[in-house]
Amino acid sequence: MYTQLSRKVLHKPERPVRIIQYGEGNFLRAFADYFFQIINDRTDFNGSIEIIKPRAGKVNESFVKQDSMYTVKLRGFKNGSAEEITSNIDVINEVISPYSEYDKYISFAASDELQVIISNTTEAGIIYYDSDTLSMQPPESFPAKLTQFLYKRYTHFNGDLEKGLIILSCELIDSNGDRLKEIVFQLADDIPQGHKFSLFRLNPGDDIIKYGNSIGKATETISEGSHVHVHNIKTGLSGETDYPE
Repeated sequence: MYTQLSRKVLHKPERPVRIIQYGEGNFLRAFADYFFQIINDRTDFNGSIEIIKPRAGKVNESFVKQDSMYTVKLRGFKNGSAEEITSNIDVINEVISPYSEYDKYISFAASDELQVIISNTTEAGIIYYDSDTLSMQPPESFPAKLTQFLYKRYTHFNGDLEKGLIILSCELIDSNGDRLKEIVFQLADDIPQGHKFSLFRLNPGDDIIKYGNSIGKATETISEGSHVHVHNIKTGLSGETDYPE
């Protein structure tokens, strides 16, 4: 009889989130996450994984009940004898949905500890939707979510190249990384001139600061990571009454 894993049954160390993972399927959890567990166990990496559901829907109750812990069993032969190795996996911090916890999700883009983004959003996950915009919370497709996340990180750290991330695309399609990069660049090119995203929450009347100067005031509450443009600001620029769409 198996005992359900949880923090009450097995100590789960508190580790900083160093990995964002898009996709919660068995493929990543039994392979990539298993190896991240080994890295934690054998080195001083000391990192956890924040899993992001790439599609709308509730988080599977099994993750909640087991505090995102699970077991991996390896069966095979070693030196001619059958062997079974059981490993408890505690590397996952939690599983969240960006559709219901957007602010929490996008806040990881500003994390100093973050190092890696890994994904497996199925072979249909790397796709371009022309309906996606970076003001959506969140965009629908995985590439658009990633583009928004990276843009948020880039603006938060003022383009500091030291804050770059390792991106591991594990979708089962040919040239997965190249295809993902192509779509991310396409989405980045879709951002119109003059459109920005807020680095923090703004209240009505707050100054909109761009390059160290106020360019206007917020006309409504603007949450962190939200699109900032003519629909929610009043210009403070002399001689300007509007911005190009």
